[in-house]
Amino acid sequence: PGYHIIERKGIRRYEIDIYGKAAHSSTPEKGANAIVEAACKIKALASWQPPEGVTVNVGVVEGGTAINAVAEHCQFLPDIRYTADEQIPVIEDFLQRIVDNNEVEGTKSTLKLHGYRVAMPRAKRNEELLERLNATYARAGLSSVVASKGTGGSDASDMTSYGIPVVDNAGATGACNHSLDEFARISSLLENAKRVIAAILYL
Repeated sequence: PGYHIIERKGIRRYEIDIYGKAAHSSTPEKGANAIVEAACKIKALASWQPPEGVTVNVGVVEGGTAINAVAEHCQFLPDIRYTADEQIPVIEDFLQRIVDNNEVEGTKSTLKLHGYRVAMPRAKRNEELLERLNATYARAGLSSVVASKGTGGSDASDMTSYGIPVVDNAGATGACNHSLDEFARISSLLENAKRVIAAILYL
């Protein structure tokens, strides 16, 4: 059967900036390499055992000015997904400890929130909307869908945080998100378009 998402993770994205000291690559001992310090912090993040439901990824790293120079600055952006607001202080406490612990002498680091999206916890209002949609699909001669939990973020989370009933993922189905192998099943477009039309007409 098809599925609609009624529960999603939240997103916390951060900027971690490392400031070191520039020097010529022939005399690295005169500098403090911000890229090396960033590597230490990224490794610490990668080895973290976070609370259940929390995931960590570093997808962007920028630093340095030239191959023959000790990097004076480096920045990386951790993307952290979570399931409940109670996990946010745990996440930020761990990040702050990483930022405060500078292994490369002469470096210092800062932490800043880059962006966020609230979580969409499972809620009765969303479950009830899914039940109403399935009744509508049956009236239109369409198959029912099952409730699902999404691992990614969505604008739907913002809507439901204001008490608005929401179901998500009414479009095409597919897999391998955000990779060169990402695809959508063309065959799913017609069925899901019928469901959307049925909801507009009958809900």
